[in-house]
Amino acid sequence: MEGSPDSPDSPDSPNSPNNPNNSGKEDDYFQYYPTEVSLKNLGHFAQCELAGKFQKFDYGPQVNLQKYGQAEVPEYDLKLNVSILLEP
Repeated sequence: MEGSPDSPDSPDSPNSPNNPNNSGKEDDYFQYYPTEVSLKNLGHFAQCELAGKFQKFDYGPQVNLQKYGQAEVPEYDLKLNVSILLEP
């Protein structure tokens, strides 16, 4: 039915080129997704998203204590030390 929310012609349809939220990139992303991704990788990505930080894998407090020496999950250290030579 043309004009209904399920119709590709409707701007409310997620697949509509007229939908402002449809960047057209979804087809590109999901054409190759998921490929060579383990469930643990997907779970780790979800953990980082939910925590709002880039952290190591959360195994739970008891296993974290064994693996990381602390119950809380440590964040990855992303600090870079870069030396720059400035010549006059």
